[in-house]
Formats: sequence, C-alpha cells, structure tokens
Amino acid sequence: MNVTVSSREEDDDIVEKMIKSALVTIKLGQYEEAAARFEEILETGTSNFQLLARIYMWYGRVCRKLKKYTKALEFFDRELCAKQLYEDHQGACDVFRRIAELCLKIGDFPKAKRTAEEFVAFASKKECEQFVEQARTLQAVIYLEGFQQNLEEKPEDRKKLLEVASDHIAALKSSKDVESPILMLEAKCTAFEGKHEEANALYKKCIEMGTEAEDFVTVYRAYFEMAMFTEQNFGLCVIDGLKNAVFYATKYGTPLEAASYKVELAKQLLRIGPSRSSSVHQAYLLCTEALEIARNESSSLIKPALLTISKCLSTLGKRRQAAYFIVLGSVLTVEQDLDEFYKQIDELMTVEKMKTPGDADVQLTVDASLDPAPNETAAKFTVKLEHTTTVETWRIVVKEFIEAATVKPEIVEEQKENEPVDFLDLIFKMNSRMDDQRTELPATFFQRPVSQASSSKATKSHKLFPGLRGNLQKLSKDVKDKTMLNKILKRSKKSNVSLNSDSNSTQQDDT
Repeated sequence: MNVTVSSREEDDDIVEKMIKSALVTIKLGQYEEAAARFEEILETGTSNFQLLARIYMWYGRVCRKLKKYTKALEFFDRELCAKQLYEDHQGACDVFRRIAELCLKIGDFPKAKRTAEEFVAFASKKECEQFVEQARTLQAVIYLEGFQQNLEEKPEDRKKLLEVASDHIAALKSSKDVESPILMLEAKCTAFEGKHEEANALYKKCIEMGTEAEDFVTVYRAYFEMAMFTEQNFGLCVIDGLKNAVFYATKYGTPLEAASYKVELAKQLLRIGPSRSSSVHQAYLLCTEALEIARNESSSLIKPALLTISKCLSTLGKRRQAAYFIVLGSVLTVEQDLDEFYKQIDELMTVEKMKTPGDADVQLTVDASLDPAPNETAAKFTVKLEHTTTVETWRIVVKEFIEAATVKPEIVEEQKENEPVDFLDLIFKMNSRMDDQRTELPATFFQRPVSQASSSKATKSHKLFPGLRGNLQKLSKDVKDKTMLNKILKRSKKSNVSLNSDSNSTQQDDT
C-alpha cells in the first residue's frame, strides 16, 4: 500500500507511544502483558527500520525473560537483519553478543559457535575496535565450553577448539594489560592442555588480583575452576578449594551458582569418604540446601541434586527415603535419560532382596518424610523387584504410574427412573449448547474470504520483517545498503519456511 510521509510520521508516533506503554509493563515485571502489547505493536506496524529493530529487541528480551528462548532468538535474528540494513554496526555487534550468549545458555552450541565466529569477522571488518576484544573473549569462552562438555564428536575438531581459543587469548594479552577475566581464560585453557602446575599458578594469581580489587566473583570462580581442573589427583585439595568456592559464592554470588558449587562439593565428599558418616551427612545437607534453591529457581540443577541426595541416603542405609528421591527424579525426568536413576534403584532393590526373607515379596514403599515439600505423586509409589528389570521397564512403570495418578474419576449423573421429561428445559439446554459451539468456532470462520490472487501480492518484507508496513520500493530508498537488502530478501525467498510464514509460529510456546 502507498504511505505518505505525514501518515508515516503519525503512525510512528502511535507506535512510539505503544512501545513506551509496553516498557512500563516490563519495568513492573509483567512480562506476559508486555508480550501481548508487543504483538499489538507488530499488528499496527511501522515503515521505520530503526523503530522496527527496537521492537524486535524488546520483544526478544521479553521472550527471554519468559524463557521462550526459541522465539527470543527468532526476534534477535530479525533485529540483526534490520540493523545491518541501516548500517548500525555497533548495534549489530550487541545483537551478535546477545544471540551467542543465549545459544550457549540453552545448549545450542553449533549456533553459538557460528554466531561467535560471525561476530569476530563482523567486528574486525567494520572496524569496531571496541567490540573486537569483546568478540574474541566471547569466542574463547564458547570454544572452551565446547571443549569441556565434549560438544565436538571428532577429536581433531575438539583439538581445534582449544587451539582457536588459545590464539584468541594470546591476541587479547598482546593488545592490552592482562586483566583477571583474560587471565582466568588463560588458566582454564592451560589446564585443558594438561599443564596443571602452570594453570594452578595462574589461578592463584587470579585469586590475588580478585582479593586486592575486592572482586570476589573472580575469587570464587577461580577457586572452583582450580579445584575442578588442576587438582584432580588430590582429593583433599579439591574439597578445600570447593569449600572456599562455596563460602565466597554463598556470600557474593547468585543463589544458583552457590547451589551448583554445593552439589559439586557433595559429590566430591561422597567420592572421597563414603565410609565416613560425617562426610556423607555434610554431603546430604549441602544437597538439600541446593535442592531448595533449584526448586525456587526452576533450575536444571534439580536432577543432580536429587541423584546426590539419594546416594547419600542409600549410603546411610535409609533405603525407603532414598527410593523416594529416586522415584521423584524419575517422575520429573521420565522423558529424558533415566540411566542414573535406574542404576540407583536397581542397587537399592538388590540390597532389599538380600534383606527380604525367601518367600516374601521384594518391594520397597517409599518414604517422603525427609522432603520439606513432598511430591504427592511420588510419595504413593511402591517399588517392586519386577519394576527394575531394565531401564525401559522402569520408564514404562513410571509413565503408567504418572498416568494413573493424574486420571480424574468421571462424575456420572444419577438418572431417576420414570421421571417425566421437561421439554422446555431440554430446548434451553440445546440452545445453550449451540451458543457454546458458536463461541468455540475460530474467528477465521467469520472473516471475509481472501482470494488467492490478493494474498500472493504480499511483499517479501512481510515474511522477513513482521510489522513492516509500506511499499518496499519506497522503503528501499531509505536503506543505505541496497545490496544487503537484496541478499536478505533472496535468502528469505530460497528458504523453505519463512520466519513469519505462519502467524501462529511466533505465538507458540518454546521448549
């Protein structure tokens, strides 16, 4: 459609006011309401690419707060395309960083790696010197994380991750004075290369620098990494380092970081001294504290905390209580990997079989008394010997138990015999049922049908940039880099599925 300059300015003013209204809801923490308002903004639309990029940025951040990560990445990608069109190089660098960090957080390592590489190339090519260092640091962090988690299958690819990270760290050291974040990366890289003594010395230097600058975040992270990566053959040194990390993280860090350190310390206490009841009790108490934090934060830390708690209770001979936490973990992660929970329940049932007289049934009724917030479903479970034949048998049993616990009994209305039929009441019921069916019909049934010819006239810009209004030819006059515009539009044409081919795709829940 043709849009005049005056009408565009008026529409942009309206969109600006709508954005300010949405930002107020964000400040109040009302993210669902903010998401609904940004949907209205996209429906209103704008022909201003800079304004459109702002909409995508804030909508992506709202989706990230709502943990709809796939949708957040979708809008960050659109923001990046829009900022590249009007040559906002610094803004594009910030988007590269956000995309890479979010991909790393949700475990999408291939995209995180690819985005980090594009970030370094873009910042170097566009001469954004202030962002080159940030890009190199981010790529080194992502590559070291990929090496640590074994995210590359081939050994040569895994080795290359370490080499590239080492090169970036060397470039960062040569360009400026060495600061604690760069020194931490160098220590981690050195530890992964097997040079434990050098890495240990670097971590100690980080701790000294952090203590002098009162940067205690660096201090507890250095203690944790030094314990995990350089002291693997010295159990007591590992435990001492983790205790220091837990102390500083509890006081100066986030609750989740402190919880993750507590779980790791509990694992080491169990590994070093399973025969010492004092160590096992310490491990149990640390994990119960971590579990409480993980539940409040809805964290993925729940699974390792439950596993470690069940191991502690099993070591202490409390099989019924241990069985409860194993069942609870199995119920919460039934669609995931159950191997670790199955191994524990299998060991428990083997011990229970040895303790049970010959003719009696081998079964274990769980006890939820040690859980401050017991799960009603898991608390009703009784584990039998035949349940633990294989992992798949255990999975089937847990699924059937969940289904049986969630089925609600049907309420059957009692019909009186020989009761006369009230035809007037029957007619009213039929009318109300028809009204309900009308309201349940989708709104598209009542819209005016759109011909195929008119729908095919939609411009490519609507597919790539939802919320973009106006004639594409007029909009292209405002774009400085027409080559970039053509490339993006050709890319959207070649793709089998566009970013906005279905209006419902941006509204579905992310996993």
